[in-house]
Amino acid sequence: MTTLPNPTAPGFPLVIEDARPLACQYLKPADSHATVTGTNELVLLDTTVAAVVPYGSSTVSGPGNLERIEIYLDATEASSDRRLFTTDGIISFYRDGEVSPSIRVNLGHLLNFYGVGLASQTWSSRDIGFDYNGYGTMGGHRTLFCPYTTSLKVTFTAAAGATGTANFFTQIYFRRGLIPTWRGGPGTRRAKLKQSLIGSNASPWSAVAGLANQNLINISGRGELEGVQMFLESGNANTSCLEGHVKVTIDGTQTIEVGGTEDFFGGHVYFTLPIRDLSRGGMTSTSTNTSPPPLDAGPGSSMYRLWGIGRDEQLAFNSSLLMNWTNGQASVGDPGSVNLACNVFYYTDH
Repeated sequence: MTTLPNPTAPGFPLVIEDARPLACQYLKPADSHATVTGTNELVLLDTTVAAVVPYGSSTVSGPGNLERIEIYLDATEASSDRRLFTTDGIISFYRDGEVSPSIRVNLGHLLNFYGVGLASQTWSSRDIGFDYNGYGTMGGHRTLFCPYTTSLKVTFTAAAGATGTANFFTQIYFRRGLIPTWRGGPGTRRAKLKQSLIGSNASPWSAVAGLANQNLINISGRGELEGVQMFLESGNANTSCLEGHVKVTIDGTQTIEVGGTEDFFGGHVYFTLPIRDLSRGGMTSTSTNTSPPPLDAGPGSSMYRLWGIGRDEQLAFNSSLLMNWTNGQASVGDPGSVNLACNVFYYTDH
């Protein structure tokens, strides 16, 4: 169901050039977890500084590509505002000397538990996942290619109002000199990771009326989709909201229509399975993650669908991309209003 441009013509999908050894920069100073207090910014990765485990490298400025983030967070000391460190905490990407980060994503979005809170069951596939021990310690991973030209800094900041402390241990894998590129064209040909967010980091929920249409992403230009992460908070809706169709229009032509939200994300039977995760998509809800009850979230659900370089499918576009979701369908009945949060990563050549 994936539509790709002519593989011999300039444009996407992305290809990998100039492979270099994998490097890992991990945050564990003096054999102890790094501690962050309140809303102080904690640097997780800085490619201009020699990595703790540099894999034969020293301090290097130059092109590279982030590939995978692994985060372990102990927020037991922040029980009064744990959500501000976990679900609502912010991961920021500063590329090529940016003063303000071009990408800011909630930790709950990045690791795909925003709609369900932390739960004891493991949510894990090859490219995305999280787990929680029931006592404030959580972990998660996300494969996310983020090319940069000269440098990349990745930081964590608790959400506004946080006053407690949390301990971090992270591993971030990247390659120096390995740049995902698009075929042909002028200039550097280096793709740039971008983000489309419904709402904001501070107020991510947006109400969608029953049977209403909602664009998840609507952009023009040339690029490639990396992944869609969609979160629902029950509001007044019932599970028939999942009967809504997902439509994808590439370069002005609708090429994909999936007749059910859960089918698009790989669930197929609503949330009757405790958890559903595949390499390309998955979903779960709080109603099936209740032992112990999830932390810091009301009834809701988390869903993801991933494409992109190194995965089973690549979804590229030459002039525009539109993805639209409908809250339910008329033949089943009005499901009522639902609160939606959505994070979409994609690449462009500009």
